[in-house]
Amino acid sequence: MRGAPIRDRACIPRTRQSRKAYLFFENTLFVRQLAALALVFLSFFETPSWCSAARHCAAPDNSDLFLSGLPYLNPGLQVTVNAVLLAVLVFFLVFDALALPSAALHAKERQLFAVLALLVADCVWVALWRGYPPLRFAPYLRAVLPLFYFHALRECTMGISAVLLPFLDVVTFVALFVLIFGWLVTLLFHDVPEANRYFGDLTVGLYSAFTSITTADWPMQIMAVLDVSRASAILFLVFIVIGVFLLFNVMLAVVYNAYTGHIEELVVGKIMSRRESIGLAYDILTPGEGMVTLPDLRLMFDELRKNKSMSEYDNQRVDFVFTALDDDHDQNLSRVEFLDMVEVLQLKFIIELENASLVQRWMPQFYESDLWQNVATYIRSRAFTYHICVVMIVNIAVVLLETTMDLQNKDTPESVRFFALVECGFSLVYIVEMVLKVASQGFDRYWRDYGNRFDFAVTWLLLFGAGYVLYPYSENDPDIVRYLILLRCLRLFAVMADMPRFRRLVQVFSILIPASVPLFSFFFLTLYVFAAAGVELFGGLVYASNPALDPDNNFLVDAYVSNDYWALNFNDMASGWYTLFSSVIVGYLTEVAEAMASASRFGNWTKWFFIFSFVVNSLIVSNCVVAFVVDLFIMEDEQDDTTFHADMEKRYGSKRVKVLQQKSSADQVYASMFRERVQEIMTSGTSGTSA
Repeated sequence: MRGAPIRDRACIPRTRQSRKAYLFFENTLFVRQLAALALVFLSFFETPSWCSAARHCAAPDNSDLFLSGLPYLNPGLQVTVNAVLLAVLVFFLVFDALALPSAALHAKERQLFAVLALLVADCVWVALWRGYPPLRFAPYLRAVLPLFYFHALRECTMGISAVLLPFLDVVTFVALFVLIFGWLVTLLFHDVPEANRYFGDLTVGLYSAFTSITTADWPMQIMAVLDVSRASAILFLVFIVIGVFLLFNVMLAVVYNAYTGHIEELVVGKIMSRRESIGLAYDILTPGEGMVTLPDLRLMFDELRKNKSMSEYDNQRVDFVFTALDDDHDQNLSRVEFLDMVEVLQLKFIIELENASLVQRWMPQFYESDLWQNVATYIRSRAFTYHICVVMIVNIAVVLLETTMDLQNKDTPESVRFFALVECGFSLVYIVEMVLKVASQGFDRYWRDYGNRFDFAVTWLLLFGAGYVLYPYSENDPDIVRYLILLRCLRLFAVMADMPRFRRLVQVFSILIPASVPLFSFFFLTLYVFAAAGVELFGGLVYASNPALDPDNNFLVDAYVSNDYWALNFNDMASGWYTLFSSVIVGYLTEVAEAMASASRFGNWTKWFFIFSFVVNSLIVSNCVVAFVVDLFIMEDEQDDTTFHADMEKRYGSKRVKVLQQKSSADQVYASMFRERVQEIMTSGTSGTSA
């Protein structure tokens, strides 16, 4: 369902044409998503707005200008690509408004229309300036576009927005604390020559207090006054302990509480919305007082399969869903049972294959022998996996030895050939492993495991790579085999997943990567917006001969120049994004802030840009990421689905169906995090329905 739930049957499109239009629109969502993302990334290949047609993107004196190195599109191609991508989005917006019933649509067309209209105006603006406009507002609008086409990203944005008000309360308290400390230290040491750089006047003192609490340049601030007053160390110690260890952690706790609270409310609201829609589907399937049968459910999924997101539900999986819903085993689904569809669709059904292995089909007598049964038991055991892991570790050691000899220029044609032969031997061991697994499990069962597929591909690549090096050596590169071996060593992570002490960490990590995509996408977009603003404010200012960046003229840029931070600038989008990302990693880059303030016409007012970026990216977004990771780890540590899955698997008897909880998206992970709260809502809803 798209947007608000369908409240009654009158809102459901009845005509064949409207259903086809709806399915076309839903199944082409990826086209709109790709177009929106392409517009975002287009900004990295567009000519910066500070460039001109006369001198393009060059320094005033044609000295070295530090750019990212990404190629810029020529003005004509830039306008063409922009116009085509916008035309795709405008077409689907018009199709959405004209071909689909308004009751089934979300309430965001007007906002999307306004954004696209402004983007079209910007495209015309760029065309009028022949690709070199003095100002661009498209990047800020492009950052908003993904929110319309990525539901999880939109919900993530709403969650982070819910943090702002409680976060503002804590930030106000922290700002007051920094103000008092900065004022006090400036009052005490403003007349000390050694401290003039950090506490020469009130403005500089407040900024130094801010950089101190971010731990940037620490302990340079205290060293400036420590020689004059050893007792001042106590004052700074109290400030750091209260600010960094207490107030910043309180800030984290506030963000954590607000973010998780909003996500919990969001999950519960979505569950209730889906239950309402599923209840409506039940009413359609049972016009009288009847119940939903297996044929009814199959007919429903026949229609749902027309949507690509439900295409994997063949009749066999529909049967599994029906069995999971049928709690009383009467081959009929009551309304209460049918409403459990919300949870059952979060389950993953895996059929345990029982196909005969190659040995069983070709050599049945040998298959029944004690020798083969012992070998097959060993191959399926954890000991076999660990022994292969030992071989892989030895293989890594050999590669490290070979690489060390290569880096130290101690390798010879004979040593290279010897190591290629050794690597051929390891490849043969891996092939034997693959053959034994196929012989004991059968190819279908072997191929279903993605780790085995990875091993299969890399094993053959290793063998061909080693042969490539051996014949003839003089014309081929031996490094290719080393890269393939290192690639295969990634399989060690799968081996670790089978070890009890690492299993929990591997599970959390495997869930974290796909589920955190919306958060990291939002993080990318916030840096993208700040980078676009930075290009407008500071673009073209960082070049080697700029007198404002000469340490002899300005001691404040000495650290920037001496550390060779020239690549950290805002001369184009890619450089600006990487500069801000680097700032988030270290907390706060005073060197870059001082350099931009010195080179910019805005002077010290420039530092507010970096302070605001620190607050948004380092304090708000980063803390939301921490909140998500902490919640995810606690959820995985506390929840044990073994009993639930075992009880569910018993329903399938001899079919040998394995039931797992799907946690491959943010929606599924959040639903699992707040399962207890969701169960309370569903139980209360069931009670109300029964009443």
